[in-house]
Amino acid sequence: MTIDLRHYQMKHQVTYFECDETGQLKLSMAFALAVLVSEKHDEAVRQQSGEELETDQSWVVTNYQAKFASQQPRNEEQILLETEYTAANRFFARRRYWIKGLDGRVYAMIDALFVMISLTRRKMVPISAANFRAYQLTPTTKMAKLQQPLAFTAHQQKTANEYQVRYFDLDSNRHVNNARYFDWLLDPLGADFLLHHQVLTVAIRYRREVRYPNTITSEWAPGPATGEQLTTVHQIKVGETVNVNASLTWQAKR
Repeated sequence: MTIDLRHYQMKHQVTYFECDETGQLKLSMAFALAVLVSEKHDEAVRQQSGEELETDQSWVVTNYQAKFASQQPRNEEQILLETEYTAANRFFARRRYWIKGLDGRVYAMIDALFVMISLTRRKMVPISAANFRAYQLTPTTKMAKLQQPLAFTAHQQKTANEYQVRYFDLDSNRHVNNARYFDWLLDPLGADFLLHHQVLTVAIRYRREVRYPNTITSEWAPGPATGEQLTTVHQIKVGETVNVNASLTWQAKR
């Protein structure tokens, strides 16, 4: 019997600490759950594929683009987390995630671009033939690009907050989990904005790793507005080096 290792699905019950004060799933937690289902998928592939995969190598995300429904999962709700690899070439792989209700409604669809790194050398390495076989991927020469975040315009007035990278911001891979960046990106918007607005789309690019114990600067500015939707443009810097770019579209909560 052939097992489809390209696709993986798991159930999850939303917990109170994954929610904001309105009782809905936080944006950072949505991306943390994407990381969780990735890890479970990778475990299943290692156990079931029969391939000898390098233990020194790990997938690292470089970009996300995502769409979110106007209502998100609530505290204690049972949801489905799904993921699959959709395309890959020698250096890049695309993975798609879904957060769904048990009734089939789609709360979020997230596309991610990954590279493979050596954990000891902390450098990008080619995706091995064993990984292509394990995830049942066919190498492609053409891969659709993800949406890139908007950039700040010249002389745009920015609002900035500083944050210290703490020991407890690190995960077991000894780096800041990608979901953690969303708290830094969104916190400068302020509680009143976050309480009354729902995110609809996200585009984010991770340029350089933030390390412990860096002090980071999180900057944002208003972007273009269309009808009932508005945009915010963000970046995270260490000194004058830009580590992360992001842009998000929002609508007022109803």
